[in-house]
Amino acid sequence: MAKHSLVPDDEMRAIIADLYKTQPLVKTLKDHGISPQRFFETLKTVPLHAEAYSRAQHARADLFADEITSIADNEPDHNRARNMINARIWVTSKMKPQVYGDKLDVSISQTIDIRGALDEAKNRIREIIEIPKLQLIETTTTKEDGSTGCQPGEPATIEDLLK
Repeated sequence: MAKHSLVPDDEMRAIIADLYKTQPLVKTLKDHGISPQRFFETLKTVPLHAEAYSRAQHARADLFADEITSIADNEPDHNRARNMINARIWVTSKMKPQVYGDKLDVSISQTIDIRGALDEAKNRIREIIEIPKLQLIETTTTKEDGSTGCQPGEPATIEDLLK
C-alpha cells in the first residue's frame, strides 16, 4: 500500500479552523478533498497539528454545549429540538467527559479512624443496658416445705442475663 503524503500545513490550519465552526469532521475533510486516513496520519506525524486538533475538539464541545440553550429557545419544532439537544449532549459528553460527562467520581481518598467513636458508643450502650447495681435479681427457690420464694441475688449485667 502506498504511503499517503501528509496534509500541507496551510490546509491543516484551514481544516482545524472549520472545526472551530462546529462543522463535522467528515464534512470538513470532504470539503477540503482530504481523506480521513491522510488527515489522521498527519496528526500522528505532526504533534503541533495533533495539539491544535485536540484544542479544536475541546472548543467544539464548549460550542456545542452553548448551542443547546439557543436550540431550546429558538427551535419551533419540539421533537426536532429535543433530538438536536440530545445529540449535542451526547457528543459533548464524549468530547469533553471531564466537564460534560455523566460519570460522577465519588471515590474517597481520605481515611477516618472511627475506633474512638465506636468505643464511646459501646460504653454508652453498656450504661443503658447494664442493670443498676442496686437492683437485685430475684431467683426462685424451693423451700423445705415445698413452697417457693424469691431471694436477692448478685447485681447482674446484660452478659449475665444472656448466659
